[in-house]
Amino acid sequence: MARLNLECLMNDVDVKGAIKRDELEELAVPLVERIHAVCEKAIADAGLKPDEHLAAVEIVGGSTRVPAFKAAITDAFAKVGAPIRTTLNADECIARGCALMSAMLSPAFKVRDGNLIPCLKAMTFKSPGPLTINVRYSDPTTLPVGEEAAQICSYLVDAPLDPEAKVRTKIRVTANGTVEVASAQLMKEVEVEEEVSVEKVEEKPNGTTTAETANGAPASDTPMTDAPADGIAKTDGTPDGKPEEPAAQAAPAVPPAPAAEPAKEEPPATEKRLVKKIKSSDLGLTRLPGIGHGMTTELVMAATEEEAKMRANDLYIRERSEAMNSLEAYVYDLRNRIDPYGGDLKDFGSDEVRNTLKADLDNTEEWIYSEEAEAASKIAFVQKKNELVEKASKLFYRKKEFEERPVRVSVLETSI
Repeated sequence: MARLNLECLMNDVDVKGAIKRDELEELAVPLVERIHAVCEKAIADAGLKPDEHLAAVEIVGGSTRVPAFKAAITDAFAKVGAPIRTTLNADECIARGCALMSAMLSPAFKVRDGNLIPCLKAMTFKSPGPLTINVRYSDPTTLPVGEEAAQICSYLVDAPLDPEAKVRTKIRVTANGTVEVASAQLMKEVEVEEEVSVEKVEEKPNGTTTAETANGAPASDTPMTDAPADGIAKTDGTPDGKPEEPAAQAAPAVPPAPAAEPAKEEPPATEKRLVKKIKSSDLGLTRLPGIGHGMTTELVMAATEEEAKMRANDLYIRERSEAMNSLEAYVYDLRNRIDPYGGDLKDFGSDEVRNTLKADLDNTEEWIYSEEAEAASKIAFVQKKNELVEKASKLFYRKKEFEERPVRVSVLETSI
């Protein structure tokens, strides 16, 4: 059983009560069911095989001390044979997470990738003009604060109004687990005039065509001759196979013809044609301000202003308290210094001056502990102290003059 005792909670009202563990667990049943559902979803999303088991499950936080919550987590992870451990505090949990992240980033360690969702996803939209991309949780019912926190982030893509164009965006999950729209591009199909090489074709008078080769020479056909029926080729130079008679007189020698110059390669023929291509250009991408957990931009700004007011109020209260303490300390110090029995300022003012100043100090002390001072501002305490300082300034000046007079007289005598 837990007992609650609060004295003077508000308007002089005392609060007392008691609650048993059974009553508390009965009130916490909806929370326990939500914890169990979240644990089961984590096991399902991890994609563990039937023969795979977790080594252990570490739970951290103040709620882990609640037996009902701990029992719900233990029951959820019993199917994967994972014992529940509470061997880490909040700081040690962060240190272990940093160590695991370092192992994932280091090439020297091999760690199983626990990121089951694609790190990069490309999405294409039509270009209806500027569009907004909202990233939300698919199932906001499992969130701690409900559907108000389903919104993760929003981006504004500065796309033109063009029905023939498309907008391609890339959304990625960073190494830190945050979602962001990495880039946005405008994709449009355009026709571009380009020079395309073509094959040069020549038409002959008889209607046939001859295609030139790469070096410009026509490709000629080589005639084929029939071989003899017996398969033996003729070796003489006459048609009937008789030996050719030698010439009566040798023909005069003919000088060799000069070597022909190599044919110059002509550049390939080209012509301009319209070719369809995809033209891409980057679009402006702006992350819209906002925060989840059910707070709009206006609420965030209002909360920021309220926080600034509270900070200024705290600063004012601290400065007011310092001004009051400074006034009180000055009253005690000055009263001791003008005391006729041992005060260092008693010889620098007449009895009338010291008595008047002492009366002012007593009145100020009474004012400090009065109800009027409780509602007084910081300026009131500062003004009270300045008035006392001005009244006692003559005593301090005479004391300083008395202490410095021997030194000044000695300097004057030396100079004479």
